[in-house]
Amino acid sequence: MVAGVFPLAEAARAVGSDLVDVVELGSPGVAPRDLGLTTDRVDALLDADLVLAVGKGFQPGVEEVAHRRSGPTRLVLEIPDPAKGVEGADTGERGTVEGAGTGLADDPHVWLDPRYMEAIVDEVAAALSSIDPDHESDYGRGARRLVDDLRMLDTLFARTLATCERHTIVVAHQAFGWLARRYGLTQLSLAGRSPEQEPDPRHLADLAERMRSEGITTVFTEPLAPEGVAGTLAREAGAKVATLDPLEVSTADEHDTRAGYGSVMEANLAALSSALGCRAP
Repeated sequence: MVAGVFPLAEAARAVGSDLVDVVELGSPGVAPRDLGLTTDRVDALLDADLVLAVGKGFQPGVEEVAHRRSGPTRLVLEIPDPAKGVEGADTGERGTVEGAGTGLADDPHVWLDPRYMEAIVDEVAAALSSIDPDHESDYGRGARRLVDDLRMLDTLFARTLATCERHTIVVAHQAFGWLARRYGLTQLSLAGRSPEQEPDPRHLADLAERMRSEGITTVFTEPLAPEGVAGTLAREAGAKVATLDPLEVSTADEHDTRAGYGSVMEANLAALSSALGCRAP
């Protein structure tokens, strides 16, 4: 089977264990938006027993090829609609996302909220069971194990981020709105949905002033992004630059060490805790 992005591949590996061979379509260190659909990648998409893709235009080339397939495809963020919440879960409507064009309906990064990652896991288990019903119980057990881990991770995030002196994060682009929404943070971004979008100079000046007035100590950039404007803003505001990972794709180091969703999220929590002045729960 083929997975378009890192979180889908991680879910499939955990749910399917030795029963599935998972190919993560992206290359380590290459952002999904920059993924070139080579002949080999197109063939992999067309020939796979199952394709797991994000949907919502996140990887339009992948979606276009996936729609040409005769075999099963799951566009995970269309099933279910994340705006409707996760059954049995706190809706998490405590945080805010500020700035123009900040609607969460257009932000695909729902996997940064562990409770929404549960919905992805359920979809992956259902997709695998639909093409291999003889192992439905095995996929169910794999999904339950991963969901248990996700709920512990959610508890760790909630307890840690409830102890912080500050609750505003400044990020390079609007990738962390779902995380902010879940845990009562305010996300301010240099740019919009795309990390390539150039911020307006007036917006940068306003952000720097707000950072100074609110004592915000950190500008977050991403593993695959150059420091660039984030570094300029940090210097203007007397702050530092740190890294938050949107978990779109494995970085080279993650690929080499097989770092999984949980360990990358825990590294994100450590970065947030340091930036926001959190106390150990």
